Amino acid sequence: MRTPRILFALTAAALAIGALSFPAAAAGSTRWVDDDGKAGPTGCNGAATAKTTIQAAVNAASAGDTIVVCPGSYPENVVVGAAKDGLTIRAFDQWTATIRGAEGTGGEGSTLLRIRNGARDVTVRGLVFIWDAGQVNRTAGFGSCTLDAAIWVQGQNATILANRVRATGITYSPCGYVDAIRVGEPIDLGPAGGVTPASALVSHNALRDFVVSGITAIGDGVTATITRNSVRYWHLGGRITASAMARRAPASGWKGMTPAGPGFSSAGIALGLGASGEISGNEVSSGPDAQVLIAGQNPSTPGLFYGITSANASGVTIRGNTVRRTFIGYGIYGVIQSLLKSNVSIDHFIGIEIAQSPTASTNNRVADNQVGPGFQGIVVTGVQTAGLGQNEDNRIANNTVFGNEDVDCLDQTTGSGTAGTANTWVGNAGLTSDPIGICSAPK
Repeated sequence: MRTPRILFALTAAALAIGALSFPAAAAGSTRWVDDDGKAGPTGCNGAATAKTTIQAAVNAASAGDTIVVCPGSYPENVVVGAAKDGLTIRAFDQWTATIRGAEGTGGEGSTLLRIRNGARDVTVRGLVFIWDAGQVNRTAGFGSCTLDAAIWVQGQNATILANRVRATGITYSPCGYVDAIRVGEPIDLGPAGGVTPASALVSHNALRDFVVSGITAIGDGVTATITRNSVRYWHLGGRITASAMARRAPASGWKGMTPAGPGFSSAGIALGLGASGEISGNEVSSGPDAQVLIAGQNPSTPGLFYGITSANASGVTIRGNTVRRTFIGYGIYGVIQSLLKSNVSIDHFIGIEIAQSPTASTNNRVADNQVGPGFQGIVVTGVQTAGLGQNEDNRIANNTVFGNEDVDCLDQTTGSGTAGTANTWVGNAGLTSDPIGICSAPK
């Protein structure tokens, strides 16, 4: 059965889905899924017997098989286990097949699609994921309207490509889905002993309506390449309260997962706590009404606290992203030997923040970024936790920092670096700086 495509409010240029070249299907059998039970062997209008659920096709599949999902709505929670290496699950026509979770099927550990640890090289492509949050069931508690993650990768070398994720019903406060796409284990548990860390390519997905994070990769040894996704925190008509977020936020001190107060979710994209990888070419934004951020106040509609953030990580590359209307555009906390290059932050309270969490951020390179307009541009904080060092030996070079109401460039450290700071500032263009000399107007 064919259903209309679900259209999201996306930036077409950011995704360029139509120009995407999909990899060839892996060798193996092709298995068909159609909600009327008839499809194949060459199309969804065929008369051959087909599975009516995606899970039934996964259960029957062998390693290297391809599952083709015909247009329709599939109310299920799909789990891909081990011994399914190289499995591909894809829509016959992209964005016409929907995996839909219903109210009452949520709660801790709930997902719409989970790739279990031990499942390798699984591809999920061109599907729509919708969580129907509905109303809070006071008897069942908040779990009745909350999904942990729409797509949860615990396996290795997964490819999550050109999918769409959103929610309906109550999609703010404690309801909705916590993370759109999660790579790794729960932030408060970490990987169990002997478990191979998760890894994934997350590319060209369109995500909105999440409660905490659009894409998150967390845990020791976890690796993720997160590229060319569109992440929109677009919650019109609703507000997040600090008490509600306290109920949903994982038990962690990581800044990237802790909202600052009413009106904010946590992060568009978050990577850290031992994870490594690359975040490149993504577009992240709050909705158009979340523009009171520059004044440092809560927006009229909920907004993202962080656009893109990394904490307690090393060797991370954050390159070529665009972030709009967030409290902090890019935040790196306790990060070492990483690169933040050629990014854009607009309409922020702080464009780029380098800080402790709780250890210092050191030996990072921040170069060629465009920061502003906003309230503060590039900020390196001073010592926040005594005895854990300061944010030093970072090289901040050739950034364009203009139009920030309070200050363009701010470094609160002290040392033998530029202008008495503990860091090197060179070639940065900005009208205001503290101390004087770390940024200067172009000649």
